[in-house]
Amino acid sequence: SINIPESVEYLDPLAFVGCSKIKSFIGKFSTSDGYAIVQEVNDIPTLCSFATGAEIESYVISKDVKQIANYAFSGSNVNTVNIHEDIEFIPVGAFSASKIKNVVLNDGLKQIGMHAFSSTMLKEINIPNSAKQLYDYCFADNYYLESIRFGNELIEIPTGAFRNCIS
Repeated sequence: SINIPESVEYLDPLAFVGCSKIKSFIGKFSTSDGYAIVQEVNDIPTLCSFATGAEIESYVISKDVKQIANYAFSGSNVNTVNIHEDIEFIPVGAFSASKIKNVVLNDGLKQIGMHAFSSTMLKEINIPNSAKQLYDYCFADNYYLESIRFGNELIEIPTGAFRNCIS
C-alpha cells in the first residue's frame, strides 16, 4: 500500500506509472475503496492512478470522476472496467499494457486517445455511437481481439488503430 500524507498538495498523475506491485492507496486523494487516486486537475476531478497490483475482477469508475489521466490504468490487473457517460475522452495510454478483458464504453464518449487500449487482453470492443474520433494506435497490439463494433458517428479510423490485432 502507498500512504499519501495529508501534507501533499499535488500528486502528479504520472507519479506511480509502472509501479506494478501497488495493491492500494490510503490517505490523501485515495478513493474510499483504496484502488485509485482522484484529485482535481485544472478543477476537474481526475482519476490519476489505479492500484496496478490489485487483483480485482471489476472496477466501476465513480460518477464523481470526470476525466481519466494519461496511463492511469496502464499495467493494471483489473479484468473489467465500466466507464460512465460523463467521461468524454480516454487519454493516451490509459489502459495500455493492462490485463483488461472487457471495457464498457458508454454513450457520451467522444474520443479514444493514442495507445489508450494498446497491448491489452480485450476480446471485443463496442465503440459507442457518440464516439467521433479515434487516435493512432488506440487498439494496437491486441492479439486477442476478435470483434469490433463501430458506432455510427465515427468519422475516421486512423493509422495503426488496430495494428497487429490478429485473432
